Amino acid sequence: MTTFSTKLMATLIDLISWPLLIVDFLHRHATIRNVLFWAGIAGTLIAVNFGIATLIGIAGMVGRLAFAGMFMIFQFVVLFSFLSSTKTIEMYPGDVGAFSFEKDYFGQEYLVHAVKQWVESLTIEGKKRLDAMGAEAIHGIMLEGPPGTGKTLLAQCLATDSNAAFFGASGTDFQAMFIGIGPMKVMRMYSKARAAARQYGAAIVFLDEIDAIGGSRGGVSGKNQPVAGGMAGGMFGGGGLGVLSKLLTELDGTKEVGRRDQIRNKMRVWFGLPTLYQGLILTIGATNRFDALDPALIRPGRIDKIIRVDPPDRGSRRKIIQGYLNKVKHDDTVDIDILTDDTQGVSPAQLASSVQRSAPRYALNAGRDYITQSDIESALQEDLVGLKNPIADFDPLQKRQVAYHEAGHALVSYLEMPERRITHVSIIRRGSGVLGYVRDVEAKEVYAMPLSYFVKRIKVAAAGHVATDIALGEPWTGASSDFNHIRFYMHQLALLGHFGGIPFNPQEPFKAGAMAERADKDQQTWLKETYTLISANKQTLDILAAALLEKEELTSAETYAILKGDFNEN
Repeated sequence: MTTFSTKLMATLIDLISWPLLIVDFLHRHATIRNVLFWAGIAGTLIAVNFGIATLIGIAGMVGRLAFAGMFMIFQFVVLFSFLSSTKTIEMYPGDVGAFSFEKDYFGQEYLVHAVKQWVESLTIEGKKRLDAMGAEAIHGIMLEGPPGTGKTLLAQCLATDSNAAFFGASGTDFQAMFIGIGPMKVMRMYSKARAAARQYGAAIVFLDEIDAIGGSRGGVSGKNQPVAGGMAGGMFGGGGLGVLSKLLTELDGTKEVGRRDQIRNKMRVWFGLPTLYQGLILTIGATNRFDALDPALIRPGRIDKIIRVDPPDRGSRRKIIQGYLNKVKHDDTVDIDILTDDTQGVSPAQLASSVQRSAPRYALNAGRDYITQSDIESALQEDLVGLKNPIADFDPLQKRQVAYHEAGHALVSYLEMPERRITHVSIIRRGSGVLGYVRDVEAKEVYAMPLSYFVKRIKVAAAGHVATDIALGEPWTGASSDFNHIRFYMHQLALLGHFGGIPFNPQEPFKAGAMAERADKDQQTWLKETYTLISANKQTLDILAAALLEKEELTSAETYAILKGDFNEN
């Protein structure tokens, strides 16, 4: 069969499938078939006994009633169609600006490798090879990890590199106040995905914050976390259980082949044509609350693979920063090594924001068309701590208290934890509400640490309170967040058995009398040691506080110049 005749036959099959679909519908629905049959009999009898005019009159009346009924149905269809519409991110093969692993995803090669394993399976040729092996493609992937680590970007790059369509939405978009609307939103999204999959070979449905619709149902595996929308859901019972059930149905793939496509495939087989390729739909979920997900969602056959997406390590951060710097004009002052060291624990999204959005604004305000190291460092402080919001008429005594408070943190951090590096010290109020802060990071990537680490952190946290007491003669307010940190570190020490034994109740580790007594005794000892340490280095504390009062902000180099130059090691 020639190419032309094949296309002609396929077109004829497509046209014939519509009336055959109607016949098939009537064949499968006896009630509608019987209604039409008896309506025909009644019409014939009326025409024979009362004439055509009477039949036309009755038909007109029935037609008007039918029109009224259809109009009401049409109104409901339009209303529910509007309510069931979901804001989605749609990308199709060939779209300008589509993301790809080559030009948009930097570092974290293990994630790229893990996700790229499914690129070939999403292509038509890859699907044929799987079928030849008697294998099946996976239905879903779960990306779990903190916000901003690049989960959405991973899914978008996978879609581009596999030449698949991409449909992205947030789990909260499927919540609705009316019953049935949420499941309809899921159905509509997957209907669009199936249509795109038939056209392009594959489609990816990306559901961010999937825990909003895939939360654990009560009584499953001992969990009792509420489903989005609650059992009754919002107004009129638009609950989340129906959304989850619909999502599970779509993941099972029970609606991959429609009735018309089944008819077309039968006809194609009769005429020796290949069956229609339905395409593959891969669902990718993303969450930072993996423990809240329903076990029915993440079982094999639905979500087949779970991939952890963590903040980047040092090597990956360097590549991420370099990748974004390559997109922005910058001068030779930019030191990638320093930026890499200073951004431990910072997410890729935060790095992108600082380099591509915040730093260029500083450059423009300075009248430059390129960014500098200073621009990026200022941008990082802004993104991590908040916008500067200085106090216009800061009372000198209160300002002095803040300066000594932060100087105390910096001094004890330098003395007790040389393995950490101070990157910034400030007494300028930020948008987050802090009057001052000291930012320090680990000099090396840390994945495990001795318990003495928490003891040192307790001393550093208490140092602001202690320094104010020593310098001003009495403690001041402003250390509440420091005390919360101390409580956290004490709690960790208790859980790890530092105060003797492992607590039976993790929520109340100090409930036992002996453990509480030892914890209180150790805490008082560490506080006294902090007083002794700061008192012995009062001169360095004074110099550091004076520098803060003068400049209000100190860089890492400025801070260490004071600490190393005037510090009395005795």
